[in-house]
Amino acid sequence: MMEPRWHRDPETRSHSPGAIEPTLVLKDGPLFFVQSSDGQPASSEGGLFFKDMRLMKPLCWTLGGHPVSVLSTHLYAAHRGEVDWTNSPLTWDGTTLLPLTLHGRMTFVLAHQRLFIRIRLKNFAPMAVAVPFVLDLHSTFDDIFQVRSVVPRDHSRAPIIPDMGTREVRFSHVGQHGRTRTFSVAVEPDPTAIDVPASERAAMTFKPSLSPGASAIFSFEVAPTDEESRRPSAAALSRRVFRAALHQSRQAMSWVHAVTQIDTDNTDYNRVLEQNSHDLRALITAYPEGRIVEAGIPWYVAPFGRDAAITGLEALLLTPGLAQDSLAYLAHWQGSRLDPSRDEEPGKILHELRQGELAGSRQIPHTPYFGSIDSTLWWIITLYETWQWTQNHHWLVRLAKPLERAVGWILEYSDPDVDGLLEYQRQAEHGLANQGWKDSVDSILDTAGHVPAGPIALVEVQGLAFAALNKAAAMLAMLGKGSLAEQARRRADTIQAAFSAQFLPLAAEPPVYALDGQKQPVRALTSNHGQLLFTGILPLDEAEWLGRRLLRPDMLSGYGIRTLSSQSPFYNPMHYHNGSVWPHDNAIIAWGFRRIQAWHALQVVADQVYQAARHFPAGRLPELYCGFSRRGAAGPVPYPVACYPQAWAAAAPFFLLRQLLGLEIVGPRQIILNRPLLPRWLNRITIQNLEVAGGTAAFRLTRDAVAGGVTCTDLGGDVAVQTMASA
Repeated sequence: MMEPRWHRDPETRSHSPGAIEPTLVLKDGPLFFVQSSDGQPASSEGGLFFKDMRLMKPLCWTLGGHPVSVLSTHLYAAHRGEVDWTNSPLTWDGTTLLPLTLHGRMTFVLAHQRLFIRIRLKNFAPMAVAVPFVLDLHSTFDDIFQVRSVVPRDHSRAPIIPDMGTREVRFSHVGQHGRTRTFSVAVEPDPTAIDVPASERAAMTFKPSLSPGASAIFSFEVAPTDEESRRPSAAALSRRVFRAALHQSRQAMSWVHAVTQIDTDNTDYNRVLEQNSHDLRALITAYPEGRIVEAGIPWYVAPFGRDAAITGLEALLLTPGLAQDSLAYLAHWQGSRLDPSRDEEPGKILHELRQGELAGSRQIPHTPYFGSIDSTLWWIITLYETWQWTQNHHWLVRLAKPLERAVGWILEYSDPDVDGLLEYQRQAEHGLANQGWKDSVDSILDTAGHVPAGPIALVEVQGLAFAALNKAAAMLAMLGKGSLAEQARRRADTIQAAFSAQFLPLAAEPPVYALDGQKQPVRALTSNHGQLLFTGILPLDEAEWLGRRLLRPDMLSGYGIRTLSSQSPFYNPMHYHNGSVWPHDNAIIAWGFRRIQAWHALQVVADQVYQAARHFPAGRLPELYCGFSRRGAAGPVPYPVACYPQAWAAAAPFFLLRQLLGLEIVGPRQIILNRPLLPRWLNRITIQNLEVAGGTAAFRLTRDAVAGGVTCTDLGGDVAVQTMASA
């Protein structure tokens, strides 16, 4: 039979020539896979994960008892990875094998909630070779919170003994929640041996005899099973591997044809947009309650309210369906009662929902957990922006009740001390102490370096609430809920007045970062301040001053705006929230720059995030990176445990592009490009199949080298495209 031509996939995204990415990250639905490319024990955080449980650690493999030497890695969209490797110098059965003699190509495919593996081993030596290849499997059945070391592993549980057949190994575990989790590893052809070197492990050994130029192919299928899993196909395993790759290739191409098609004269920028588009597709997961974009791999493959809402907003330029699905899913789980054990309140949008063993046995509160002060605010903001983008009033009507409940939460529960501001304080024993987007325990520190006592009122949360209530009032008025709309407007005015009195300084300095439980100010210049700019809560002169302040070297790293000024005594460029750079954070700040017409600042931020993306493999933006100052042509310093991919980081390039385009919806089937900008690395951009304003738009922007500025050509969609003078 002819060998499958894996390289024909039209959506191939390989790394730069000769590059070796140490880790492959793949996802399909609730299944994701984090694997070191050299097959050696690496970080303890990788492996195969399914529904909040790590089934097994990363695969390990050896050739002739020695590690292999990786030649290259390739990523195909977000569902398939490929590793090419060769042998190191080795002696086996009295024969010395020179390096670069045997070639191995391992292909990993995630499809149909299974991991498929194909290994081709080819002999380039002038003599026959029979060297054992060993694939080591190590089951764990650890909850994701145990992998993260948030909750200790239960070492008292019974050992997992593999159930071995001729061509299959099966691992099973009965969790504390009473459910049985199982995964099986099928192989074709028969291995030479299957050994159990220790509990929880199994090693498959293959020793093909390869004449000069000959190849051997091994196929594997790793199938997680629970009550909802499907039976595997009866087809030969080698055929199933090929069909899985073909299926995912078709799914990826269907996505490409369904979403907005963007093409520019910059191939690097095209690569960034294409890879991050595929990552967004991979992060969408279907549940019985609907579809939602999950937050990121490996730690946050779960529904997160804040992340999903912001990602949906950022990705409107790519597809409004992502926001529509995620908002509806979150509405299904909207808080309905007072439950301090989960920080739940009526109308509140969830923070995080888990379905693993610890959640099922109620050892963690994520069933769901509601400890977020701003998820509800972002849900309202994204609802409004999606309604405006689509001009779909019928869709808004379907979410009218959740909107009313969300506004009700702001009016009733968000200001417990009735001082006009929104505050949070943890009620759940195992909940989050900090409940803004910077939710690490030390993201807010007073002048002495202590975590302030709550309740905490955050600076950007007041702006988000002001914007959310005004947007909600517009939607409620359209829905015929005039009384509630007026209440929302009055509450917005109250927030703005309280904010001006308690957060705005008398001199030229940033607003207060936060107020502690005694209403004492916590002062620091952070990226949170930048998120105020789009909300309209600041007077224009204050907003313009703040916009300029964010571009000074202590905030601007060269690869984006830092989370904390480098002048702060608590600045650490390697800290999760106190000095790092987050792409989504910068995209939101860029939205504010457009609102206040800070054209230069908008271009600077868009350029710096793009320059950062160029340095990451395949143009895939991580959750965050370190905030060290840029050093010439050197790229940003990676944050060692960043999620990669991360939804709101993957969507950030599309939101930044929207801000550069100045795309605004005038009405049904009418959009305007308000003072569009082309960055210095773009001379042309063509956008087609843009689902907006109740129709489809297509246009091209071109830099006018003679007259200066940007010219727009309408390419004939059923949405009229107009342009205001370019900046």
